[in-house]
Amino acid sequence: MHYWYSSQSHRTQHCNVCRESIPALSRNVIICEVCKVKSHKLCALRAIKDCKWNTLSITDDLLMPADEVKTMPHQWVEGNISVSSQCAVCHENCGSYQRLQDFRCLWCNST
Repeated sequence: MHYWYSSQSHRTQHCNVCRESIPALSRNVIICEVCKVKSHKLCALRAIKDCKWNTLSITDDLLMPADEVKTMPHQWVEGNISVSSQCAVCHENCGSYQRLQDFRCLWCNST
């Protein structure tokens, strides 16, 4: 479930629901406190209810030896990354266009 709050930004952003731009300094934008997904206020009603995972499955923990290291898998969300971002895999620039593109991990912020 998303936990929305109102926000303003000094730069144009994009709605993760309708994919349209949200003008800079707009009062019509809300952001999920947990997963940082951005939305127009009216679009939030249509947003996918899934949000950032907050735990790994408890059953996996019970079946796994205590000394084995377990890492949280990446959880990717599209767009609204900084223009100076670089891909963690190929090291190419990403986020270079003002549109909803490219992905970032909700956990480690890799792009």
